[in-house]
Amino acid sequence: MLNRNQVIAEVAEASIEDYETGMQGCNEAAKIWMQSVKLKMVILKWITQPRGQSLRGRIDELDSEVDDLIADMEVNYPLAVFSK
Repeated sequence: MLNRNQVIAEVAEASIEDYETGMQGCNEAAKIWMQSVKLKMVILKWITQPRGQSLRGRIDELDSEVDDLIADMEVNYPLAVFSK
């Protein structure tokens, strides 16, 4: 795996054709990379969306639980600062 700012090649001399071939290769690699990133985002959405919908359905219940926890912590830890 390459690291950021890592040299992957050194070229002493090249023709315009060499440059164009290299740039075409870069463009193809970028297309492949973008497809893999897009696929990962679709999979992540597929995994997280149902959980988000479930949590949104329980927002009032969860809000009440958070209020109770903050109130309890303010009683037990009066010097700490808690904000919602």
